[in-house]
Amino acid sequence: VAHAVEKGYMQGTGGNFNPQGTVTKAQVAQVIYNALGLEAGAPAKFSDVPAGQWYTDAVNALAEKGIATGTEKGTFEPNKNVTLAEAAQMLSKALEIKGTADLSKFADASAVPTWANEAIQALVSNGYIKGGEVNGKLSLDPLGNLTRERLATMFVNIAKGELEEGPVTTATKIASVTATNLKEVVVTFDGTVDVASASDEEKYSLASGTVDTAEVLEDGKTVV
Repeated sequence: VAHAVEKGYMQGTGGNFNPQGTVTKAQVAQVIYNALGLEAGAPAKFSDVPAGQWYTDAVNALAEKGIATGTEKGTFEPNKNVTLAEAAQMLSKALEIKGTADLSKFADASAVPTWANEAIQALVSNGYIKGGEVNGKLSLDPLGNLTRERLATMFVNIAKGELEEGPVTTATKIASVTATNLKEVVVTFDGTVDVASASDEEKYSLASGTVDTAEVLEDGKTVV
């Protein structure tokens, strides 16, 4: 929780985080918007997302990218409590998370809706969703209201996904790996790197997803 607040993904109110509080669709949209460092998109055609609300920019940005979808009535339902299944679908789309997993280890695997099965498998296979104990059995609770604590844990698990060192042929070693947001990873070497080699994105791999670009900064030892 502290990590999610420190990174600016989530915020508390009145000095409290309220970990067991529920999360709305608007709040999930805002967390994804903050984590990815997105910019406001064109106004979405949701009848219940008026201009000027605290979540308007986030919903518009996610709708523009196909991450936030509405109902058949053309509404977004920003104040509706979100379930794990709904959040998993938004997260997998936003972060392009892929993977398959055997969900049978969870006692309530049969409760996972068909439309969310692929997304939940992807998050489970990458270790972003681990489940919890309910009546002595490992469970997902896919249709239960998502809590703020669980959402924060999911984001922290994703943000801490390790960047695996590829065959960067330089005389230096990786000193640290940090995620500035859920789409950008900063790799700092202990000395000057070979620019041609270190800026080759194929030299790197992520625990999930792909590396699109790799840029060596002016200090000669930091790659973003």
